[in-house]
Amino acid sequence: MIVEGENAIAEIRGLAGPTIKKNKETGELILPPVGTIRRDIPTALGQELDMTKNVIHSSDGAAAAELEGSIFAELKKEYIKNDDRTK
Repeated sequence: MIVEGENAIAEIRGLAGPTIKKNKETGELILPPVGTIRRDIPTALGQELDMTKNVIHSSDGAAAAELEGSIFAELKKEYIKNDDRTK
């Protein structure tokens, strides 16, 4: 899904929440807050929160959004082209 509009990047990044990081001193995971997609979706599905698995991606700026949007558009075309349900 590509979301566009005024403040779209900031709004989506707020909903997504920060990525899971590791505290450099203690090695403990720093988890996204409750109420964010990165915390609530895996929790609701009974999945362990993990630094290497993200349930959502959000661009960090307009230039990245342009590039990533074009990449996802091409991937979607390939998926549809290879989807047996469309034949």
